[in-house]
Amino acid sequence: MYLKPGALYDKEEIKRCELVKIKENMYQIIKISNNKNIWACGVTEHEAKRFKRMNKLFYKDELQRMNAYGQ
Repeated sequence: MYLKPGALYDKEEIKRCELVKIKENMYQIIKISNNKNIWACGVTEHEAKRFKRMNKLFYKDELQRMNAYGQ
């Protein structure tokens, strides 16, 4: 899985949070919605990938690929 700064969406294409790179291996997760499972914090690259996977969040291009393949 690749990691890049940008907006993260759920499967319903609702923007849930923003991922911002703040240092070489550090990211800031910024809450967008009122979902209590998403909050703002500074994390390492590994933790950011885990957060993305555990909360089932996707980049817009990932959602478009999933929809194109009918997943």
